[in-house]
Amino acid sequence: MSIQLNLFKSFKINYLGLFFLSSSLVGQNIGSDGMKSYQMQVTKGNLESFSKTEKHEKDYAMYNAGKTNHPEFGALPFNAAYNGFVEVLSKREVDQRLFVNPKAPTEIKIQKSLTALHYKVNGEWVTVDHRLADKGNGIYEASNQFDPVGINTVVKKSYIKTPAGQIDFNNWKLFGSDESGVEELIALANWSDYTAGDDGMYIKNIFPGIDAQMTVNRGSVKTNFIIKSIQNPNYKNLVFKDDFTMPLGSVFKFQNGNSTGISKSAINLVNNSETVLEIGEANAYPEKGTKEDMSLMSYSIAGNKLSVIVPVNWIQSHIVKGNVIIDPLVSSSNSLAQASITGSMYNASCGFTNSCNYNLSVNTPANTTLTNASWSFNYIANGACWLQDGAVKYTTGACTSPSNTGFIGTVMQLAAEHAQVIIFLFGMMFVPVCLHLLALLFLFHLLCSFLEHVLVPQDVVVLVLVLTVRGQ
Repeated sequence: MSIQLNLFKSFKINYLGLFFLSSSLVGQNIGSDGMKSYQMQVTKGNLESFSKTEKHEKDYAMYNAGKTNHPEFGALPFNAAYNGFVEVLSKREVDQRLFVNPKAPTEIKIQKSLTALHYKVNGEWVTVDHRLADKGNGIYEASNQFDPVGINTVVKKSYIKTPAGQIDFNNWKLFGSDESGVEELIALANWSDYTAGDDGMYIKNIFPGIDAQMTVNRGSVKTNFIIKSIQNPNYKNLVFKDDFTMPLGSVFKFQNGNSTGISKSAINLVNNSETVLEIGEANAYPEKGTKEDMSLMSYSIAGNKLSVIVPVNWIQSHIVKGNVIIDPLVSSSNSLAQASITGSMYNASCGFTNSCNYNLSVNTPANTTLTNASWSFNYIANGACWLQDGAVKYTTGACTSPSNTGFIGTVMQLAAEHAQVIIFLFGMMFVPVCLHLLALLFLFHLLCSFLEHVLVPQDVVVLVLVLTVRGQ
């Protein structure tokens, strides 16, 4: 079976998604397939607690002889919470998993991804997991991924472990500058009041009147400064200055080519002619503003120091609408290379007349019956993405969803939040005619009306099919 994903956009959108096929008895509705519901939802990310893993080693032992030393023996992957099922670890591939229902062994789920679900550790396929874990001594790290990321509250830094070496950042100081550009230190970062969880950290009053939120994903850390009040109105600019610690020979370069000065361009960190980190544009917006309120702030490069320059008069004119957000994103280039999906189609007309297309093939086991399909697709938008700016269409064979020129489905307008906002789309196919022909027919609309932007490096999609089949 081959599925084609069509991504449409009038702005650049980043995607992280799960797509599921499931089947059991013909015509049966298969619950949630590990998803909470089949509707669009918003999540801010968990910045307060860490997930606990439940293990069912007795059930796992039945289907995993010789795999008892696997680091995930007895536990379902965090992104495959199929209650009552057991994963057959020997069936893992970089982009695929297989699950069995011990109470009905002919019922099988196959999860297939367009990008990596796993990476090799000591010869075993281990789940790529972006979530932080408490390592003790004030250190929180997401170790199980290609480029681990972490936050060290003792030294007040975050870090990414790249192939070129560990890079430390988020070592902030706040300055004010006058009309002539002379800077004066306002405050050192205060990390004394924070919470941490799976998806990152929230620091209250990191600077006077300003909070910070650090959210993590695969090989990336996104920092939001939430300006709640103006404590220093007499300066021309507030200057957020980050002191990077990076491998010898590394230099910053604006993506427009310059290695010094001031620009609104995104930035690359280059080591031995290879880009090891990418730093996205510094978007700024009031959390309750409109699309037109969003602005790009300037970066300044000076050696290993990177500054975000925010005009005080811009803050003053927008803070009346609510907290003002400044949100640079730092992501590993090695992480970007893992992505099979590189983007959606940009249309200056804001129309959906063309798309970037991606294919995913899944082998249906012989002598089984496929009875329905479920999917989950979520995206985190990078840049000025709004409710009407993105859409997705799936096709297989002659079946297309949607079949007409419009896009079906609407959701409530979503207010901008200063927390990380991710849109989740859930759905299930309840055995339409196309499904009996081993074809998929459904549509979901990507709708993002929030002003918060993305955590995912560039355009990363984890598009996953899950087949639940019953043997004949």
